[in-house]
Amino acid sequence: MNTKTALVDLQSPLGHLGIINFYIKNLKKNISYIFLNKKIKPYIKEKNINFFSYKKNIFLRFLNLITVCNYLISKDVKKILFLSYEVKFFFLISYYLKYKKITFFLVEHDTLSLEKKFNFFFNKLIDRSAVRLVYTKNQYFFVKNFFLTDCYVTNHPIVKDYKDLKKIYSEKDINLNNFKKNYKGVILIPSRFNINFSHLYSFVKKNNDFIFIVLSKKIKILKNIIFIENISENIIKRVDAIYLPLKDSVYRYRVSSWIYKGVSYNKKIILDNEFTYKYEKKRFDNFIFNTIHNLENIIRNKTNIKKNFIKNYNLKLINDLKFLINNKKLERWPSG
Repeated sequence: MNTKTALVDLQSPLGHLGIINFYIKNLKKNISYIFLNKKIKPYIKEKNINFFSYKKNIFLRFLNLITVCNYLISKDVKKILFLSYEVKFFFLISYYLKYKKITFFLVEHDTLSLEKKFNFFFNKLIDRSAVRLVYTKNQYFFVKNFFLTDCYVTNHPIVKDYKDLKKIYSEKDINLNNFKKNYKGVILIPSRFNINFSHLYSFVKKNNDFIFIVLSKKIKILKNIIFIENISENIIKRVDAIYLPLKDSVYRYRVSSWIYKGVSYNKKIILDNEFTYKYEKKRFDNFIFNTIHNLENIIRNKTNIKKNFIKNYNLKLINDLKFLINNKKLERWPSG
């Protein structure tokens, strides 16, 4: 008899819709139960999904998650894959799952950081029975050094924005054709948090003959910079490249989903000469460029994606993940 497995993501950020749908589509035959945040229900087309209201109050969110776990335990689920988790209270959940003899996997996104000391403290309290899934070797060594638990490297999916996301985007759009007449190209800067502002300002100033689209809380135009509230697929398709001025101390222990989204749209990704550039350049050589190079030359480069590259990449990712989830050696309390 196969061990029942559940997939849980009660945070379910709207920006992760493409990734969430990717996992559901490719793991549904291996998963007995799926629990997601009720807010994304309109954008999930798969059937047999359980949706749960995830409250604003942290105490109520803790109770929400305990309720979901109890339901799964009552259905004889023995393994739970958490696509995201809240560091502030998950250590309590981990003790409960251990008590109930549940094997659980944690996908690490922005949860590993020495800079967020409060979160780091609570993360270290998570029971060592957790199986942590990370995206880079650096994250792997971070987990091994600080948490002393099982850890495995997986890949971040290469997926485009979920089609129905356009329903939640602002109707306001930017006519880039007017700007392309006066500038050499259009560069998208989609990150708003954990960025190196010094690198950002320097790069924009150095390349003032290009137009930059920057994610912001307000829509406005300033010299060669356009600030927009959200980034629709239409904008991604029309830009010449994506620049990510990542804060190196943070992104040493996480990945930028915009790199993988950029690859999915066959876009050039420009990075500063730091850890992320060196790591991703080895993996996506045709797509990754350094800020030290001439921007006009970068734009002229062709990103020749190999046939079936993304398909084979994602297929390997899913096969590796299925192997981990079904690996009886990782079952903390084998059912026999």
